[in-house]
Amino acid sequence: MKNSFIKIFRVSALAVLTLTGCFHNTNRLSVSSSSPSSAATKEYEITQFFGDDDDIDAYIQNMKNDDYCEAITASDNHKHIVVTATEEQRKKWISKAESVIKDTIQGIEPENHYQIACENDDTKMVISATKDWNTQQLALDMSLVLYNMEIVQIFSGVQSWNVDFIVQDMSDQKIMYEVQYPQKEIDFGDTLWETADNLYDAVLV
Repeated sequence: MKNSFIKIFRVSALAVLTLTGCFHNTNRLSVSSSSPSSAATKEYEITQFFGDDDDIDAYIQNMKNDDYCEAITASDNHKHIVVTATEEQRKKWISKAESVIKDTIQGIEPENHYQIACENDDTKMVISATKDWNTQQLALDMSLVLYNMEIVQIFSGVQSWNVDFIVQDMSDQKIMYEVQYPQKEIDFGDTLWETADNLYDAVLV
């Protein structure tokens, strides 16, 4: 087994620069484009992030440079980020997020022994795996997908985004772990397979 424990709360700075990461920081940052559009704008509040403290500057600058927003501001408590965007920019967030989800899922290698599926309009994630899963790579892939599912929901107008997160046995689709995220933290590891094996042995006895 690659890891014995998974707790989703951070990924690398690479995620940030591909519109999949997030940040925490000790200073409030606000960035506005130099020539704001005259088109009508709306605010969108991103409430859950993955990434290191140093990611915030790159994230905000990247969104500004690629014209994803008219303004972008970190909250004082560094828990949320508020994006002011036009309708055209809103669609760019969704399009990019959907592309990252698709590319991440399609890029999963068979030798990692897991698959990820997004269902129900990006409100349900199902991980199908075997006990030989590569948990280190899985932690990165599921973080990228989860964050972008959040983006799709928020920029589609959902006020309280939610993902029904499921881990199931690839061989028989038996659900081994399920949680509503981000209402509850994702917290699981290789012990899922030990529990499943014990239950199987108990049935045989």
